[in-house]
Amino acid sequence: MKGTFQVVILVAAVWGLAGCSAASRGKAAGEADPVIEGEGAAGECAFEPIYFDYDESTINPAGREALDRVVPCILKSDRVLVVEGYTDERGTEEYNLELGNRMARQVARYLEKAGLPKARLKTVSYGEERPPCTEATEECWAQCRRVEIRFDD
Repeated sequence: MKGTFQVVILVAAVWGLAGCSAASRGKAAGEADPVIEGEGAAGECAFEPIYFDYDESTINPAGREALDRVVPCILKSDRVLVVEGYTDERGTEEYNLELGNRMARQVARYLEKAGLPKARLKTVSYGEERPPCTEATEECWAQCRRVEIRFDD
């Protein structure tokens, strides 16, 4: 009976510590890091597009929150990141390439401030190329104005 009681206490203590460690990272017990387990040991980070307002290269609060969610995963890796800027179709091709470049550089600077070495960051602008949709609507244009992050191959 005494041995069974000790096992129950030990299991309860381990379970409690597991919940505390998750809560100490600002997560509820059982909530996972933003990592999609891949075939490799390190897995892949769950990158989200960072959306921008019209004709803006400033990261908005929703973009900062999305970056903050993925930074811990990025910092666990030693891989190089490619930060890609995209715009909607309005404006000249040259202007949109420059705007996409400014957007990508802003995200790269944010990641640098979060602790990622500059040597692990590449930025590229695709301007209005590679749109996720082609309708001439505000909803579509909003989806086009984005920065996407990926690991370099």
